[in-house]
Amino acid sequence: MSPDSLPAPGSPDNPRRIALRLMVKVMLWLAIIVSGWILFSPFARENGSRPLTEQVNFPVADLQAGEVQIVEWLNRPLVIAHRTDEQEALIEAADAVLYRDAYSRTSVQPDFAENALRSGTSNWFVSLGLGTGMGCALVYKPPSEPPSNELFVGNKWNGGFVDGCDNTYYDLAGRVYVDQSARLNLPIPNWALIEGQIILKPQ
Repeated sequence: MSPDSLPAPGSPDNPRRIALRLMVKVMLWLAIIVSGWILFSPFARENGSRPLTEQVNFPVADLQAGEVQIVEWLNRPLVIAHRTDEQEALIEAADAVLYRDAYSRTSVQPDFAENALRSGTSNWFVSLGLGTGMGCALVYKPPSEPPSNELFVGNKWNGGFVDGCDNTYYDLAGRVYVDQSARLNLPIPNWALIEGQIILKPQ
């Protein structure tokens, strides 16, 4: 190859290099689009068909006091707890030092849930059923199954939830205990109890 055939300094890249750069850019944009779809599609559709703006109802007339039901909402687990009067009294009387955010000051919740019970309806509690640490599904632990964690030695276990991945514990109001991996209370959607149904209102 003669010197005259070499690209001069500052001359445009050859077609092969331009095509390679274009291919890399296209692949990056495809990766961004696919990642966005994976992350946000569960929030755009419920069960793959209903839009987020549509009201969703869950019948709970048969859910007895003291029982917890976990259903699917927007492709994610949703906790519905029918708390007893005793459980709610224990929640309100619990020592604030047991929790990272006892008063839910940094929690995601509607205005009606800004209280110790984190609910606007007596004896009922609804929250997203995913831990706020690693985002894994929660498992309900009734009062008859106290955790072995030393935090609960001497403190009455009122029932609550545990993250199956990082073993973080939450009480029956979705408040995370101290010395756990997660730092945020369970998020609460906009809901209401009407004629034996938990109604998830449009977001």
